[in-house]
Amino acid sequence: MARDPRITAIEGEITGLALDAIVNAANSSLLGGGGAGELLARCYRSSLSLAAAHGVRTIAFPAISSGAYGFPRGPGCAIAVEETHRFVLTNDSLTSVVPVSLDQATAQLYNRALRGG
Repeated sequence: MARDPRITAIEGEITGLALDAIVNAANSSLLGGGGAGELLARCYRSSLSLAAAHGVRTIAFPAISSGAYGFPRGPGCAIAVEETHRFVLTNDSLTSVVPVSLDQATAQLYNRALRGG
């Protein structure tokens, strides 16, 4: 997968970003167990589709389910990047999608996934 310039991972505080939308991941439905990866992928697909439907051009995502809910960070970052990349390949409404992490280790995982590794 070639890196798409519309997807840029950063380390920092998500609430300080000047974007059209910030996804709120406060929900216990992704607690892990069987099918959690598919639920996480569906979460990204739904969020991106809703954003496009509402005219959102720029959006940020936290590391959904990878913190307090314990979903493994590596697979979580890979799912986030894969689903986002799939979406922007077929929909040009979003000009910027920003996965945001609070720590350097997660930011590195996002960037590794963005490089295709």
